[in-house]
Amino acid sequence: MAIDELLVLADEFGTWDLLKSQDKEFFESSNYEAACHDIGVIQSQREITKTMMNMKRISPFLTGMAHLERVLAAIKFQHTIKVMAYVWGPVRYLLKATNLTERAFDNVFDVYEQFGNIIPPLYEYTRLFIGLPESEECLVHIYQDVLTFHRLAYKLFSLRPSVWHKLHRFTWDSLSHQPPESAIWLHGSKGFGKSVLASLLVDELNVLCTEKKKRAVPRESKTYYFYCQEEDSEHRTYLDILKGILHQMVDTNEELLPLCSEKALSSGCTTLENAEVAENLIEVFFQYNSRQYVIVDGLDECETSEEMCKTAEFFMEQATKCDNDIAQGRLRVLFMSQPMPEPVKRSMPKDDACVELRSTDNADDIRAYVKKRIPDFSERRATSSGFNLSEDDRAQLESIICHRSEDMFLYAHLAIEYLLQQPTKEKLLEKIKEEMLPKALSQMYEKLLGAIKAELLQLADGEAHWQMAKLLLGWLVCAKRPLKWHEMQSILSYDPINQIVDFDNKMLRQTAKKYLGALVHVLDGDHIRIIHSTARRYILRNEHINKQAVQCELTILCLRYLCLLSSSAHYGKDEREDKVRLGWFSFQDYACSQWHSHIATLFMECRDLFSGGNYSQEYEERFSSALKSFIDTHHENLTREPHPDLEQTPSDLAKFSGLSFYENLCFLWNHIYTHQKGTYDIRNTIGIAQLDDTLRENRIILENFTPSSKATLNDTIEDYYGPNLFKCKRVLCKFFYLGYDKKEEREAHDTRHDRPYPCPVNCNLAPAGFSSNKDKERHVWTYHPELSERPSMFEALHLTSGRRSFTCTICPKTFTRNDNLKGHMRSHFGERPYACSICEKAFARLNDRQRHEKIHSRKKT
Repeated sequence: MAIDELLVLADEFGTWDLLKSQDKEFFESSNYEAACHDIGVIQSQREITKTMMNMKRISPFLTGMAHLERVLAAIKFQHTIKVMAYVWGPVRYLLKATNLTERAFDNVFDVYEQFGNIIPPLYEYTRLFIGLPESEECLVHIYQDVLTFHRLAYKLFSLRPSVWHKLHRFTWDSLSHQPPESAIWLHGSKGFGKSVLASLLVDELNVLCTEKKKRAVPRESKTYYFYCQEEDSEHRTYLDILKGILHQMVDTNEELLPLCSEKALSSGCTTLENAEVAENLIEVFFQYNSRQYVIVDGLDECETSEEMCKTAEFFMEQATKCDNDIAQGRLRVLFMSQPMPEPVKRSMPKDDACVELRSTDNADDIRAYVKKRIPDFSERRATSSGFNLSEDDRAQLESIICHRSEDMFLYAHLAIEYLLQQPTKEKLLEKIKEEMLPKALSQMYEKLLGAIKAELLQLADGEAHWQMAKLLLGWLVCAKRPLKWHEMQSILSYDPINQIVDFDNKMLRQTAKKYLGALVHVLDGDHIRIIHSTARRYILRNEHINKQAVQCELTILCLRYLCLLSSSAHYGKDEREDKVRLGWFSFQDYACSQWHSHIATLFMECRDLFSGGNYSQEYEERFSSALKSFIDTHHENLTREPHPDLEQTPSDLAKFSGLSFYENLCFLWNHIYTHQKGTYDIRNTIGIAQLDDTLRENRIILENFTPSSKATLNDTIEDYYGPNLFKCKRVLCKFFYLGYDKKEEREAHDTRHDRPYPCPVNCNLAPAGFSSNKDKERHVWTYHPELSERPSMFEALHLTSGRRSFTCTICPKTFTRNDNLKGHMRSHFGERPYACSICEKAFARLNDRQRHEKIHSRKKT
């Protein structure tokens, strides 16, 4: 029952660690009559001393609380006396404590007056409370509000009078103003520019906590952020978000690295796979730092509504916990998304903390953006000489685009790109008539795709160019991770029938923009991205792309290509170098890491492709042939023993039972399933030993080249493989395909997976080892002096002082100051986060750095 919550609230107050025992006894012995008696005594005293004030203000509050007590008795609540004691007792205490200080006394009466003005005559509704138990919730809320005030006021006025007299004015002012919400939800329509706004906020917060500008936030503030992306499998689940935030936390709070390492060891995994472990670690970081900001953008792009709810509930709970611990402002959370479905809304911030972005909020920003882009229409480009527009034409162009964009930055950008593709000034001016410009985003995407098609069809052999554009778009939206341009080129250059790769003759010599136009962003480092998640959805739904067919094509490509890769196992060094120059291994990073995902997608989502369509027989034959070839090539490395979970064929797989490749698909799926159910270290491999060995050998040879090395004629290695040739060997790591441009950076990255310098005695103070030998030696000298060649270090003895002690969480050492403890914890791993601002020498403790910097100051003087 809701009414039982009253006893819980009263018990929480009674067991509060700040409540003194004598005051608790005083509260529990109080009642309405005692409160009225004390008020009468105070009024008489003030009458004698001629310091009367309007004490009648408290009368409505006393009446309201008396009504509450009578209602509780009427509904036969057994703990009425105990519960109401924590109303009457604090009233008596606060009036006595503040009686001799006019301002404080008046402030307390003001609060009681405000309570009295809003509390209804509860006793008049006694029949309602008896007949409708749900209405008891109202009584709980009233009681909770009164107790909240009493807790805050008691915390102040229970201090020594000499102390609270100094704190009263400032503390009361802060209590009298409703603090800002600690969690905010900003939501707006698609294409509003929310992600851009999130990025600006991240940048601004990082600037504000530096010394370069006047600080509006504390210098020690931390900012963490995460961008959800529905097209990226590593950025759309609750665990992905927690891992992304935690990764940033570790980078900025390295002194807590031992705790993370201990959690990893105790979980039996070398990476985070459990959301509960991540939650516990993040909560520790939130408690450790004095101020932090968390920004989660694109929450609506999470995989499921459940993932959205989990994310919102966890961070909301953490913000509330910080606020309830009288740490208001320690944690600020911002969610940004499109409007959410109703079940998710219930988990999001509400009322004033729920801010809907309106068209007027970004109208000026859109106009400024359009105004900045207008000169593009007059610039000479490779395919245009500029439109030679008058001032009136420019003004009309700006006005129409801004008017049609409403609240969508994305629409403004797409409209400009679409208009820039017009062949003549006449066509441009015709399009900017309001009725000629598409209204909806889907219509704009259709126009852009139509413009790409029209432009390509005008070229010699135009139909082939258009088919190429459709291929590229299909691969981009159906790939298991964002593809790079050289990977797309490698697919085009690969001949699965003759099993050769011919970059020289088959790679596209035009840019991606020619085939994909304004539908993609071409970024530095060979990266290509669909311009927006809405564009991806449109492309998958439009008539030009058959999603199931594209998925099947990619699966066949992976299987065929891996057979080609395995055939290189017998290559000598010279032959392997020749194949590197020809670009034969350009697709290996994608195929090796994603082949099993494409198999899973095919049997879970593509059954209809093989069901009597125009090309069903062709796809069945091609996939069956590729699957058989793959199994024949790698048969010795495939798991033969059936996995216990697959004794009964999965329903999705059973749908293929009538097809020619069914048995081979079941056999291969058993291998994939067994591999994916293995330990993390096992899943971090390709899953086929022959391919693991071949990939390693290919990369060893490839790393002997540089991006500028000659490949074929004028082509370079970078044209075929991208700029980063040094890759992580772990399949599940994103640097398996992103890589680094220097070997040293890759090696430094590898140390984050496994630190190469372990403690010689394998102690539990440094379970993860060290990133450098110097840090390991320092640890040995500190904790194992008998193993060190350096002088022994003796700890001075101290008399027991009875002062508060702070104990290290990973060793028995204790300290009298928390700052010293933090400095000590860094020594476990040789971390030195405090660098001298002059010579950049680093120190483990702030005091050590400050002492060192004084040396520079003396030198200057």
